[in-house]
Amino acid sequence: MTIADVLDLPVLRRGVPEVTAGADLLDRPIRWVHAAEVPNIASLLKGGELLLTTGLGLGAGVQEQRATAAALAARGVAGLVLELGATFAAPPAALATACARNELPLIVLHRPVPFVEVTETIHAEIVNNQFALMQRGEELHRRFTDLMLRGAGVPEVLDALAEATGNPVLLRRGDDVIAHAAHGRSRRDLLAALDGHARGLPSAPAALERPVPSGDPERPSGALVLLALDRELDGFAEVALERAVALVGLALIQDRAEETLAHRERGALLGELLRGGVGESEAAARAAAFGFRSETLLPLAVGRRARRVGRLTEDEDARWVQIWRELRRELEHRRTPALLGGVEDQALLVVGLRRGETRAEAAERAARLVRAETERQLGSAGGAVICVGREVTSWSELGAAMEQALEALPAASEVPDRPWHDAAAPDVDRLFASLRGEPALHEFVGARLDAVLAHDRRRAAKLLPTLESYCEHGGQKAATARALGLERPSLYHRIARLETLLGSSLADPDTLLGVHLALRARRTLGDAPR
Repeated sequence: MTIADVLDLPVLRRGVPEVTAGADLLDRPIRWVHAAEVPNIASLLKGGELLLTTGLGLGAGVQEQRATAAALAARGVAGLVLELGATFAAPPAALATACARNELPLIVLHRPVPFVEVTETIHAEIVNNQFALMQRGEELHRRFTDLMLRGAGVPEVLDALAEATGNPVLLRRGDDVIAHAAHGRSRRDLLAALDGHARGLPSAPAALERPVPSGDPERPSGALVLLALDRELDGFAEVALERAVALVGLALIQDRAEETLAHRERGALLGELLRGGVGESEAAARAAAFGFRSETLLPLAVGRRARRVGRLTEDEDARWVQIWRELRRELEHRRTPALLGGVEDQALLVVGLRRGETRAEAAERAARLVRAETERQLGSAGGAVICVGREVTSWSELGAAMEQALEALPAASEVPDRPWHDAAAPDVDRLFASLRGEPALHEFVGARLDAVLAHDRRRAAKLLPTLESYCEHGGQKAATARALGLERPSLYHRIARLETLLGSSLADPDTLLGVHLALRARRTLGDAPR
């Protein structure tokens, strides 16, 4: 109930009300009505009240009236109603000015009215309105509950909320809108309105926003946002939104619980296969129960790229959990035969090859999904390391193929980023990574490259890039010159300088091979201590 609603009541109209301050604030809601004639009345109020008075407690002096108006406004009083006659014959100018300055609506009554009738009438209206809101809220809650019992989910609850309030509603998580009920509006309109609301732009529509409970008060599941694009937001909109967030939160928790159980079942199957604890027919039957049907199986091990410094933060852990969750959803959305079992920092993913698809094509397809989700959550696709095992045609062979992919992960996380690593093929970089702690490898790199590195630390003209390019092009001088954009005489001069530093000719196959291996090892070892 607002001040404007009160002024329309017959009991108050008999007092011939006149608004002398705050005429633009009459839409202010009223929580309660209070009549008082004591000084310092503001200290007895809580805020939201409409105060009725004959003026005895307002003070006769200008300073007292200014102080009273300021105190009432600071307390959050909705408005002040002053009955003329007993104390003031006319509205005090100082009081009216102070009320206007403090944005406190001031209404004067030119004829006396029984305040008890005013309070009884307004209190009855407030209570009736609140009871009506509660009834409408209960009806809507029963509708929401009925939808959930019939198997509906978050989208249906949002549709019902939008219909009840006459406005679109969105479920957002961070900057992402994960569900919405458009109420006839385009998604572009909704996102523009939400962006304006988030930025606090004056042109943005009014909005109500409530966090969606998740079971953890510090980590809500998101937020429900009701946008006033088609209808003003009233008390019922607040009640409806409060009822909706609880059920949306419950639905999301239930979805996560079901998803977690299914994920555990898939992970349990993969774990048993890895240990060799399940037979061919049983594995096929359990996989079929998850909707997995494919004649050719391809295992992928997915892990985090090794960190040189520091430990993983709690936020990073949460983001990796989200990566596994969103990857499962994306695989289901694409109807890709897949089993995914993940635990915090690594996961096993088994995908089925499509008819006519090669192993490399299947690996590329699956790796692309993993890297896309990793980039979305972490800002870099290189945060995930993917090792692909050999393809197999039976469940009994899958355990060994998964173990092959998992064993390649630690070394693969140490080498330069690739879309995916072929765990079934010999790999020089992974070999070097596995030997990272061996002093002999560091001594080999130093013996081959220390003279060149010392030269480059002293000189502006670096020779190491020339040596790397020469080795990458298999000792072909013409190809190396083109890659570096050099004239041949300049390249020949650099090769001569390198041979002097290395103490042997790069035309010698053993020397070229040794230097190339040292360069590959140095790149893999990075800043590893000798």
